[in-house]
Amino acid sequence: MENSPNANLYVTKSYKMTNGKKTGIFYRIENPGKTITGLVWRGYLSRQRSLTRKQEVLNSLPGTIYDAHLQKIIDELSGNLDERNEYMRDKLGSEFNKYKVTGITGSKAALIDLQDKRISFNAYLQRSLPQAIKQSPDFRSEAYSLNDFENWKVAVWLSNKRGKYNGYGFVNFLEP
Repeated sequence: MENSPNANLYVTKSYKMTNGKKTGIFYRIENPGKTITGLVWRGYLSRQRSLTRKQEVLNSLPGTIYDAHLQKIIDELSGNLDERNEYMRDKLGSEFNKYKVTGITGSKAALIDLQDKRISFNAYLQRSLPQAIKQSPDFRSEAYSLNDFENWKVAVWLSNKRGKYNGYGFVNFLEP
C-alpha cells in the first residue's frame, strides 16, 4: 500500500481468525481493477463514507465518464424497458448509433449471496458485470473487459436494493 496510499479498496469478504487465545477480524480487499488484493486486519483500515451503488458501478468501469444528460434520459425511461430502442433513438438522435447497453445480472448464486448480504455489491459487480457484458447483444461481436471503456460516456439504472430485484440494473454506454 506504500505505492498506492489513496487507492479505493473494497471489502469482498471477511474472516474471523484465531491464533491461540487471540482473535481478529481480517478483510479480503481489492481495488476495482484487481491490481491490489490481499488480507488486512481491520484495525489497519479506516472506514470511509459508503459509495452509492451507482458510484460503485462507475468505479468498476475505470476511465468511463459519467454523463448527466444520458442519465436524465435513462431516468425518464423508467418503466418503458420494452420500448428502449425506439425511445433511445428518439432521445439520442444521431448519437444512437454509438449507444450500447448491458444488463447487470448475476448468476442465481451471486444474486442470492448479494440479497442475503453474504457479499458486497462491489463483489457482486466484479463477479457479474464482466459476464453480463460478454452476454449482451451489443457487445457480443467483440471481447470487452471492464478496462476497455476509457472515455465512454456512462449512465446507470439500478433496481431498488430493498426490493425483490436487488442486484438487477442496466449500464448504458455511448462510445467516444
